[in-house]
Amino acid sequence: IFNFYSVFPYYIGGFITLLGFDALFTTKIVFVLAVIASGISMFFLVKEFFGKSSALVASVIYLYFPYHAVNIYVRGDLAELAAYSFLPLVFLALFKIHGSDKISKLYIVLGSTSIAGVILSHNLSAFMLFIFSGAFIIYSLISKNNRKVLVTSCLYILILAFLLSAF
Repeated sequence: IFNFYSVFPYYIGGFITLLGFDALFTTKIVFVLAVIASGISMFFLVKEFFGKSSALVASVIYLYFPYHAVNIYVRGDLAELAAYSFLPLVFLALFKIHGSDKISKLYIVLGSTSIAGVILSHNLSAFMLFIFSGAFIIYSLISKNNRKVLVTSCLYILILAFLLSAF
């Protein structure tokens, strides 16, 4: 049976444990890092659409979203919480590629590492991500004139993401 439990947040915790912290404190650090990364990634996504002040408000709302509190305090689901820190970055990369007329290596790397981060953090979030990002890509194909750049960039992102998440 193919059984895979997402490992990325636990690799970060293992690295922090190697620095000399005990397991309980390391777990708390990784939770805090995941929450901070979620707010920062949402800030960068919303800033592209509405500016810095709106991005700050949106990132605070994203941090105080009730499901984050459920993941932290009720379920203790570190993997899903870590995956939510990568989701806004995936859509930021796709949005920037949608608006560009040339292949951007920066956003291909951002998109592929973010997708790999989601895959390595939480499997079910990755499945949902592929549904919504696929819908966004289909929308981009319908509305964009330069489809060759979009298809090439998305293929690069997917290939690199799968290579980064394969081990």
